[in-house]
Amino acid sequence: MYELTIASLFIVFFSISDNYAGEIMGCKTRQLFMNNMLFKHLSLLCFIYFAVNLTNERSEHPLKTLKKTILLWMVYIIFIRMSTVYLGISISLLMIYFIIEQYKNYLKENENSEYTSHLDTLDLIHNIIEKIIFIPIMIGFYQYYKSEKKILGKSFNLYNFILGHKKCR
Repeated sequence: MYELTIASLFIVFFSISDNYAGEIMGCKTRQLFMNNMLFKHLSLLCFIYFAVNLTNERSEHPLKTLKKTILLWMVYIIFIRMSTVYLGISISLLMIYFIIEQYKNYLKENENSEYTSHLDTLDLIHNIIEKIIFIPIMIGFYQYYKSEKKILGKSFNLYNFILGHKKCR
């Protein structure tokens, strides 16, 4: 279940972090993307919606896909608003979780494998990661929030904190 959600999150994360295609757009569109944070997030929501739709194994109600989209967008916002160390820890844990999930599915589909006896161990590791993953995410987000609030002082704005700034300090 979580495998498709994590795959969607990684599609979004790596697509945005790669950001190579911006120069092929027209100037007006490029300026809109460069100067309007709200437009960027609306575009991101559309991208997530289609990524979730593509990674769904079966057709589902569009409102259910929209709910998943909004949840993934909120998780993404938390991820990009984390201190770097905790972001690295969280991404590493999610990647391990994802790989274990894939390996478990592979072993279940290939019951002849000599490694099917490892399923219990993989389940245990999987469950531990599932329980602890929120710790570095919440700590990293809170530290980043505290840091931004301290740096910006009275000019701190939750809207700008969530949607981001045009320029990094």
